[in-house]
This record gives sequence, structure tokens and C-alpha cells, in this order.
Amino acid sequence: MQRLTACLRFLRNEIPIFGHYLHEFEDKIPIDVDILWCVNTLPTRKEVLKWYLELNEGSVPHTEEEIERVKALLEKEENHTNGEKS
Repeated sequence: MQRLTACLRFLRNEIPIFGHYLHEFEDKIPIDVDILWCVNTLPTRKEVLKWYLELNEGSVPHTEEEIERVKALLEKEENHTNGEKS
């Protein structure tokens, strides 16, 4: 939901992307913009945590603290699914 909210806020000139607001771009977005919405059905919590890290560790500016928190959750989940006590 947060990504859709960010798109809408950009289209309303409320937030910038790449340091610029929509009204500052010379090329205009056509009125009939399509937004592709993908829904993942990940079967386990472990898969959800791995997907989160793959999606957010690279280009999306998440704090190192947040990434480390999710890595710790994933490690705990992996230990749990391998039969180890956490």
C-alpha cells in the first residue's frame, strides 16, 4: 500500500522523485497511465522475509537498522524451520 500511496502523492505534486516534483518535469505523464499491481503468494514467513530483503536492500532507501532487523527475523525463522530453538 505504501508504494501506491507514494505514486499518488507524486502525481499530486506532494513528494519529489529523483529530487524533482512532477510539475518540474518537461515530459508529461499521459492521462491514461497504467499501473501494474503484482500480488505475491508466498507460502511461508521465511519466504516473505527473503522477498522483503531482496526488494528493499538495494535501491530503496531503507535504514541499515531496518534491514538488519529483518535479517535477524529471517535468521530466526530459518533456525525455527530447521528445527533449532530460537
